[in-house]
Amino acid sequence: MLEKISAYKKEKNVAPFRKKLSLTERYYTNQQLIDNPPNFDVLITGSDQVWNPYFIQHGEGANKVTPVYFLNFGKEGCKKVALSVSFGCSDYPDTASEIAKPFIEEFDAISVREKTGLKILEKMGIEGAVITADPTSLLKKDD
Repeated sequence: MLEKISAYKKEKNVAPFRKKLSLTERYYTNQQLIDNPPNFDVLITGSDQVWNPYFIQHGEGANKVTPVYFLNFGKEGCKKVALSVSFGCSDYPDTASEIAKPFIEEFDAISVREKTGLKILEKMGIEGAVITADPTSLLKKDD
């Protein structure tokens, strides 16, 4: 019961903010995004643990690969940016690396939150990423 009250309070606080946004249609599966991608010039993924090895290996059901956080969708010519992504671990499993690497190679720009993220990318043979701060740490208390 307390969980429902907490969720209601959160939603009540977020609802006015959402009304100010221009939202896309709602997608429920990765396949829906692939079949009917939004018409954007740039897609951005990030930040906290979006490249966690569990998500890529088990996202939409038991042992089903789900690369949605690796932006495996988008219109032709759409740029892909990773903003302060985190792998959520310091040692990325080889099985996850094999799945993730082809998707990561498609990115036009990559920034990670931690040095361990750079090491994971380097181990995959991906260079050029930079370290950036967690975007939430850039906010002031009043924000």
